[in-house]
Amino acid sequence: MDLSRLRIRRLEMDETRLLFTLVNGMRVDVLLSGYPALARAKPALCPHWQLTEDGYGVNWPDLAVPTTAGLLNILELLWKRRIEQAQLCLRTLHGCFDMLTLQHRELIGLDRLDMDMSGGGFARFFDSRDEATRTYALQALDVIGAHQLHQAIVGLNGLFGRLEQDLALLSVEDIIAAMDPLDKQRVEAWEQVYYAQSEHVARLGLTHYGLE
Repeated sequence: MDLSRLRIRRLEMDETRLLFTLVNGMRVDVLLSGYPALARAKPALCPHWQLTEDGYGVNWPDLAVPTTAGLLNILELLWKRRIEQAQLCLRTLHGCFDMLTLQHRELIGLDRLDMDMSGGGFARFFDSRDEATRTYALQALDVIGAHQLHQAIVGLNGLFGRLEQDLALLSVEDIIAAMDPLDKQRVEAWEQVYYAQSEHVARLGLTHYGLE
């Protein structure tokens, strides 16, 4: 997908929402309630927004220090909605992961990886997700071209998987305790790669999977 068509052309605001109009004519409605800094701001400050240099993000200099990506980023918003589409399909199938399309399995795998990495690191992902979910997450990172992320998660999955083969290790806590100093250094390094590179997933994911 050509992401240049998703650049922001116009932004309108009222008391409850933001309405983005994109270069391709698409309109994206966002509730202010999801962004406390904006929802709490004085109305006079809200119109003073600035586009980021790449045209995908919006900053409000009077509310927060401008960033390269923006306080709100349209690619992040659209990627979130793409993931929500896959989650809706999963709910429609009453949680039957195996009945999802390949694309939706990959999207759900990516979402679960991101959720667990944000909430506790790879140990949480390895402990709470089955092998199929981990496989589809890895497959998704590969197909979207997130090569450094893919290598990091392959390394983590391989390390945890190797230690899991020891039948004396009954839990993920046991696995972590059994790691030698080099293993722990590798885990930390690979996780840092993930945290540093995960901001690129929305752009890469939309480029590969599109909006629907």
